[in-house]
Amino acid sequence: MSFHLETDDKSFAGSSLILDTIREIQAAFAMEKKQHGLTQQSVAEKLGLKHRSIVSRWLRGNENLSLRTIGELAWALNKRAVIKFEDSVCVGGNFFDVEPLPRKSADTIKAPDVYVVTPNSSSADAWGSQRNIIQKSATVLENA
Repeated sequence: MSFHLETDDKSFAGSSLILDTIREIQAAFAMEKKQHGLTQQSVAEKLGLKHRSIVSRWLRGNENLSLRTIGELAWALNKRAVIKFEDSVCVGGNFFDVEPLPRKSADTIKAPDVYVVTPNSSSADAWGSQRNIIQKSATVLENA
């Protein structure tokens, strides 16, 4: 039996942030556990929680965590949580990072804006690591 779930880019963007955040939390916990023997119980105690099961639910992604909770959990893991907004486009449920391509000689040629588009972590599996160049404008004008 298989399922096909349709979602719009807005919903996919929200879900991707949640999934990426859970993965980051899990990776940070795993690293601290490996390097320093950190346990769910010790995290719960550091945060003043009565039960280790709360931390377990957070690590499994069974809770919708607030930004405050994420920040406090990061502190308990000896980390700092960072949220940053990056230029990106979402096409058909796949995210692509966008960065301007540096120009070599802006004085001699008026070229269209060119961007390097690379799949980000949410879509890298689907698209591999190939880089595509997209031209914002197809017209290149040379100065006379």
